[in-house]
Amino acid sequence: MDKVNSEELKLILMRHSQWLQEKPDGKQVVLSYADLSGLDLTRVNLEKADLTGANLRGTNLLLSNLKAAILSQADLTGADLTNADLEGTFLDSANLTGANLSKCVLLYTGLQQANLTTANLSDTFVNNANFVKANLTGADLSRARMNKTLFTESLLRKANLSRATFFMVNFSNADLSQADLEGSYFRKCIFNKTNFTDTRIKGSNLTSSDLRTAGNVRE
Repeated sequence: MDKVNSEELKLILMRHSQWLQEKPDGKQVVLSYADLSGLDLTRVNLEKADLTGANLRGTNLLLSNLKAAILSQADLTGADLTNADLEGTFLDSANLTGANLSKCVLLYTGLQQANLTTANLSDTFVNNANFVKANLTGADLSRARMNKTLFTESLLRKANLSRATFFMVNFSNADLSQADLEGSYFRKCIFNKTNFTDTRIKGSNLTSSDLRTAGNVRE
């Protein structure tokens, strides 16, 4: 895995910007499996960049543009993605353990089988995203706004979903055991065979969702 330094990155980003503008000297960022760990990428434009399998551990991506970027299998452990634009971003099988995604925009974002253990997704806006089989154990989703999103077969054990709003979200076969749903609102959500063992649902609004096939629902 090649380590990219700050000076190299400046040139790569400049040529990527030219590529996005369809200028003749432009070149798309292709840094598959490159080592970008610890770099400051605040406000960078990595739209449509290929960062498959890249090492981005501890990287600062605050306010970055990652629209339609490919980050499949990338290592973003402990990375700061606060306020990043993740519209259409491919993050399937990525490692986001302990990453900060607070206040991010996730529109049509692919997070299938991603590891989001203890990640911070508070105050995010999520629409038509895919968290199928993702691991969100201990993750913070408080105050998130989520619409038409898939959490099928995902792990949300001990996750914080308090004061969040969910509209037409599919939690089929998801594990919400010991999660905190206090003050959250679920409208037209699907809970087919969802595990609610020891889930804290007191103060949440689930009245417009069907819980008949959910398991171990207790207030």
